[in-house]
Amino acid sequence: MTPLCQRMIEDMDIRGLCEKTQKAHIRNVKHFRSFPCGRQTKPTLKTYAFISSR
Repeated sequence: MTPLCQRMIEDMDIRGLCEKTQKAHIRNVKHFRSFPCGRQTKPTLKTYAFISSR
């Protein structure tokens, strides 16, 4: 597990998010990282959101 991922989990623990929610957030971040865009601009984020919602 990367230090950034560990930090994210610790932050979610502090905020009181349940384990199921934490797993969903981690899964979504991993999915987003696999999206082929060099720079996250508003249009590429909209494209990602559209593709992810299918």
